[in-house]
Amino acid sequence: LLIIDALIMAFLSRNFARIKIPFAKTVSVFAVFALLTLSPMKATAQQNADASKDLYLAYIQTGNADIDNTTRKGLEVLSAALNIRTSAEPAGVQSVNPETDVLAFYPIIYWPISSSQERPSAEAIRNLQDYLDHGGTILVDTRQGSARSEDLQRLMGGLNIPPLQEIPEDHVLSRAFYLLDNYPGRFENAKLWVENQNTNDRDGVSSVILGGNDWAGAWSELTVIERNNRQYMTGKSERHEMSVRFGINLVMYALTGNYKTDQVHVPHILERLDQ
Repeated sequence: LLIIDALIMAFLSRNFARIKIPFAKTVSVFAVFALLTLSPMKATAQQNADASKDLYLAYIQTGNADIDNTTRKGLEVLSAALNIRTSAEPAGVQSVNPETDVLAFYPIIYWPISSSQERPSAEAIRNLQDYLDHGGTILVDTRQGSARSEDLQRLMGGLNIPPLQEIPEDHVLSRAFYLLDNYPGRFENAKLWVENQNTNDRDGVSSVILGGNDWAGAWSELTVIERNNRQYMTGKSERHEMSVRFGINLVMYALTGNYKTDQVHVPHILERLDQ
């Protein structure tokens, strides 16, 4: 609107006739500029509108096409598994840029670590920190079969992350939907780290979950087929099945928090109500 207003004012101005650049060419330049400027804003606004209405699984773009494509496919398979097995029904998968996108719409964000990924800008770090401080959860996956990575400090060094501990056996993440005692992905032996519950004020829900089993890589190895208006997953091994179960637990944990832990108090509460 500002550009259109400027064109109108220029056209009405007496000095406009003295400008040697043809009017049609001037309008073309402004039109191209407007399209280049407004199109990304429109796309971002549409993405935010979609995410505010439905549940979407999100991942942080690494800039590496192979990694980003694998992550998207893996999350699409996990989304299908959630639709098939649970009442959580994701509408789709969206990539996010922490510097420009609104993160608050996503209960959990998958962050695959890449050695080629550029260090987040100061604005991206502020947005990520705000997301973590206000209830968001990020799954950080080094994809290397180990939770240790030289790139963690480079990419996440600007974030104020609470102390992490190896996941306890009785952690709610291990029973948010399925009962699990390990968390395999493409790899099986990487330790899983969660926020120390003694130091957080999030009712026991971890803001950062750190591992290296390459879960999206495992999910992407599966194929979702549709038959008679129903979806099925093919190509599953025991490892794939357990990786899918971990993904489902992860999303349910992000959505519902520690409600499974709260359930242990139900018998005591009922007993007191009876008294």
